[in-house]
Amino acid sequence: MIKVCLFSIAGPLPILGAFLVIRRGFINITQNTQRVVFVGTFCAGHLEAQVIAGQLVVACEAGVKKFVTAVEQVTFNGSDAQRRRQSVLYVTERCVFRLTDSGLELIEIAPGIDLERDIVALMNFRPSISPLLKPMDPRIFGEAPMQLRHDLLQAHSAYNTHPQDKLLP
Repeated sequence: MIKVCLFSIAGPLPILGAFLVIRRGFINITQNTQRVVFVGTFCAGHLEAQVIAGQLVVACEAGVKKFVTAVEQVTFNGSDAQRRRQSVLYVTERCVFRLTDSGLELIEIAPGIDLERDIVALMNFRPSISPLLKPMDPRIFGEAPMQLRHDLLQAHSAYNTHPQDKLLP
């Protein structure tokens, strides 16, 4: 089973000299929702990236892999999420994965990112690649406002079927 290191932000506490990982309501929230979206950088550490002419360019790669085959602690279990029929996405600056019955599937890739060099080579396993792999929304990599209001309102009405949910603006 593949693992994704979600809490690589733990670090030494200056006063105590110990490590601290704070989860608070994370487990309760992720186990009791229909959709889970994890958002963060593809690797942990110091990443230097910029957008040039609508293309994501990684100048200095962060050094710690997050998509690995073993982790120290499990705070979110993908197998359990699949049994609960949860929709799970992992969104990074360079790609988007979906959790499927067979593991992670790459479904979107940022413009300018090379699949093998910038994604697969930085993982401890090879994800499945969607036959419908598409570029991430180019508006993310542009300078103009994304104008998301219309998209969000359409997504809201598509996902909500209860009459009371339609009362939102």
